[in-house]
Amino acid sequence: VEGSFASDSRPHLTARLESPRIHLDDVGLAPREEDGPRISQPTADPPKREALPFEPLHRLDADVSLRADRVVGRDDLLAEEVALSLTLADGDLQLGPVSLEFEGGSFTGNARIDVRPDPPELSLDLEGKEMHLDRALAQIEERPSASGRTDLSLNLESRGASVDALRSALSGNASLAIREGQLHVERMGLMAQRVVRNLSAGVRHGVTSTGRMVLGHSDAWKKTDADTKPIQCFVANFEIDEGIAKARVLALDTGETVMLGTGQIDLVQERYDIHIEPKMKQRSLLAVTVPVQIRGPLNHPEVSAKPLGAAGTTVKGILRNLVPPGAEFL
Repeated sequence: VEGSFASDSRPHLTARLESPRIHLDDVGLAPREEDGPRISQPTADPPKREALPFEPLHRLDADVSLRADRVVGRDDLLAEEVALSLTLADGDLQLGPVSLEFEGGSFTGNARIDVRPDPPELSLDLEGKEMHLDRALAQIEERPSASGRTDLSLNLESRGASVDALRSALSGNASLAIREGQLHVERMGLMAQRVVRNLSAGVRHGVTSTGRMVLGHSDAWKKTDADTKPIQCFVANFEIDEGIAKARVLALDTGETVMLGTGQIDLVQERYDIHIEPKMKQRSLLAVTVPVQIRGPLNHPEVSAKPLGAAGTTVKGILRNLVPPGAEFL
């Protein structure tokens, strides 16, 4: 580690760090132990409009690199071949490239905060392939709420001096794909629990908007434990423009049911407007599915079955499952 801190010049730090093995708990980065499941509760925190602390980035220059053969986290999570670099010059902070091998998968990324323009400009590019989701979640959750092989891609940019401004200017793309996994419903946040249980009930029972059961049906989500749901494949892709994230692809395949989603997430007004519709893979007289809507504030949205005409829509739903795909119907 080297540095220059002369009073008549800008401080500059240079560091080259190498280690065969790093334990996150030894450097204070291990997650806090929690008692019981990690369940998020609705909050009423006001939007953050105060200026972010970017000013210190003008006061220091730095050139730092880190290499580690292995980084060990919680539950013996293992990252190998870890390499990262950080440079800060005259208010332009660049982190990356960052690369590591992670539990059989890989992770690469770059991030930048440039405070020279007014307002500051930020960008983030991350890509993860073939990662074990439950192993990653174990670093932040006492009991991981999901598992599966996971691919992740984030390409985001924004500008602004506050959280609100950054949300309003956020643009880019976010993608997530999970396969051969499971959801552990009782470990999820309250909103996610309501979504999963509404969808599960609608697919199994064919519940009308009045809550009346019309016909019974059982699929893969009924054959497993009530609080464990299979994920054969989940894909989400959101295109983001000026703080509005629109779903280009939103689909969940449970093996017997495909759930397709449309809509958007308004990060500026902090509101969901998502519509999810289950579709049976095999047409059946007994397969009546009910769409679910997610609407309202991000911290406490309403999750409910979409209103249906009880008699007419039920008949149409039954007949639709008997008509071959592509045929005209009613």
